[in-house]
Amino acid sequence: MAITLVEFIDLKEPIMIVPILRAGLTLAEHASSVFLATKTYHLGKVDILSL
Repeated sequence: MAITLVEFIDLKEPIMIVPILRAGLTLAEHASSVFLATKTYHLGKVDILSL
């Protein structure tokens, strides 16, 4: 085993979760139950011509 650097997460600070595709939605749901201070954002593309 080797020595490595780690960075601890402050659970009081909000964590941004951006799920990718359908599998990410399930992971985001479970991550928000583990990390209580989460904000979930969704990115998407809007085709103006189809509106």
